[in-house]
Amino acid sequence: MCVCHRFIYYQSKRIYSSFDHLEIVPGHKIQAEEILNDERIEYIDIFDGNQTHKDTALHDCVDNFVKRHRYDSLLAFTDGAVTEFGRGSSAVVLLPLEVGVPEVEVKQVHATLMSSLETEIAAIILAMEQAVMYLEDNAAKSMTKQGKLIILTDCKSAIKCIIRRSVMHHHHALMARVRSSVRALHNWNIRILLTWIPGHSNILFNEKADSLAKQALQQLPSTTRNPFTFPAWKSLTLRQMTQCWQSNL
Repeated sequence: MCVCHRFIYYQSKRIYSSFDHLEIVPGHKIQAEEILNDERIEYIDIFDGNQTHKDTALHDCVDNFVKRHRYDSLLAFTDGAVTEFGRGSSAVVLLPLEVGVPEVEVKQVHATLMSSLETEIAAIILAMEQAVMYLEDNAAKSMTKQGKLIILTDCKSAIKCIIRRSVMHHHHALMARVRSSVRALHNWNIRILLTWIPGHSNILFNEKADSLAKQALQQLPSTTRNPFTFPAWKSLTLRQMTQCWQSNL
């Protein structure tokens, strides 16, 4: 019985891996490439390649970066969270341009079951959407012509997915939101910059975003029936098969 379950486990991992190479709807991948090939979304390294420094050094680097750009660029800290059953949430803390104005804190619970990576991508998109709302509703929008939106996230994979559009062909709904937000920000002449920061390093606004995402999950009903994305289905299936195999060892 043990050998049988081991065989099933390794076969499931092979199947899981093979899904990454499937092209279910080629048109979606083409659309994803069209969204970002104008290079309106860029990556910046605020640590100058020195990401192996101690947490205190990285924390100070982020703190100094925020102080330098706090009132001349829109800054947004993002994070995502997911339960073991795939219920996910995303959160963003947007720092306004005006002195003395409190941060904009937004959290979103997803109706569709998602993978952890998808919640992180959705949080970045949520930051773009909130920036658009801020520009449309705030009198300070006249100050941001030719400005920047700098999104700080602790998920390198989410950054890679958005920058390397070729890996986004399974995230159709998210890419549609990216397309809409990028166009709206482009109309304001806003450059979108993504940067990585370390998670759980006592970085104030990153911790706030993390807390918001977790708070949203605590408000979920205990039992619900939800549709799920393709990546979420892969993740949940592998987890279930792994748990089944381990319980029969």
